[in-house]
Amino acid sequence: MKTDKLLILAVILAACLHPFDAWAAGPRISFQQEIKELDTVPSGQQVTVLFPFSNAGDIALVVEGVEADCGCTEAYSRALEVQPRDHSEIVAVLNTSRLSLGKNERHVYVRCNDPQRPRVTLALIVEVVREPR
Repeated sequence: MKTDKLLILAVILAACLHPFDAWAAGPRISFQQEIKELDTVPSGQQVTVLFPFSNAGDIALVVEGVEADCGCTEAYSRALEVQPRDHSEIVAVLNTSRLSLGKNERHVYVRCNDPQRPRVTLALIVEVVREPR
């Protein structure tokens, strides 16, 4: 009788944990850094920032879109499809002439087919200073 209860409990536990096995499979986006804090930059300069990432999953990762939160930043992915254990990078170009002096934070949004992280927010933090005369 006790063995039957243990067997039933084991079957129930295995059924409950099965969905977590499915989470282990699929594409997985993994960034080295999601926040980049830059040194001071004179107003008027364009700054290119790279956000390296890899596919830690077991099927192809598809980058479905890359968007910036303002017109001062252009962003794109060097690859739209990244195979398992391969890597690429998101490129963000920040035009500081369109930013106010002082500390600024801008965001880049990456949409992909990773079921756990379908939208990743990357942050650029920069201190814009007056151009030297």
